[in-house]
Amino acid sequence: MERRDGQILFSPSDLNGFLACEHLTALSLSGTPRPAGSDPQVELVRRKGEEHEAAYLAKLRAEGKDVREIELDGDWAAAAAATEQAMRDGVAVV
Repeated sequence: MERRDGQILFSPSDLNGFLACEHLTALSLSGTPRPAGSDPQVELVRRKGEEHEAAYLAKLRAEGKDVREIELDGDWAAAAAATEQAMRDGVAVV
């Protein structure tokens, strides 16, 4: 979640968090900080998620699908524009 120019911008991860636990979103909106330190289980889930995503993208590419990855780099507007352009270009997987 990011606050910009008086607006709250939600990421896909924020949506997942809301679906898993509405209270998590309420805490985020209230400005409650996340617990300090790392949780080994959270790290494991993150790592496994990244491995799954990389393997799935490799599978799609091996099947000959047109795949375009969009880098966020903190610039939501640029990422949104790149995603929109990829859709206009008819890319199969964005």
